[in-house]
Amino acid sequence: MAASPLRAHLDALFAYDAWANARVADALRAGPPLPRALRLFAHITKGSEAWLGRVREQDTVKDVWPDTPEAIDVEVSAARAEANARAWRALLRDADDLDRLIPHHNFAGQYFEVPLARIATHVANHGTYHRGQIALLLRDAGAEPPVTDFSAYARAHP
Repeated sequence: MAASPLRAHLDALFAYDAWANARVADALRAGPPLPRALRLFAHITKGSEAWLGRVREQDTVKDVWPDTPEAIDVEVSAARAEANARAWRALLRDADDLDRLIPHHNFAGQYFEVPLARIATHVANHGTYHRGQIALLLRDAGAEPPVTDFSAYARAHP
């Protein structure tokens, strides 16, 4: 059975997200130590993990802004990013209904019901937003940030 256009689009978004996160991890390993950038990268991965938990009805992530040296370690975040990417792609590939409403509470305790496809789109966009912030921090520190635009990914992965 062929994948629906939406399913194919979401799969491409998460393949891109994994590629971009790997490039950022490499840049953070090679660049100067930047705690704010490391914290943003950890936030990207903890946010993705939190949404996975909500979708799976296993809402266990309580803090998406880690700040201890152990919690913002680039290797910890890179491993979490890889695990999240595999989990999201499998979840979306196997989901019976991408329009299924996901009931959840945000970190402020407010209740929402949001379609799975919109949550997935948010997760991918959230990473893009914060990778842009990391790029600015790297550039301000004198390092050349990696190119993580979707168009660069799409050209390399047609």
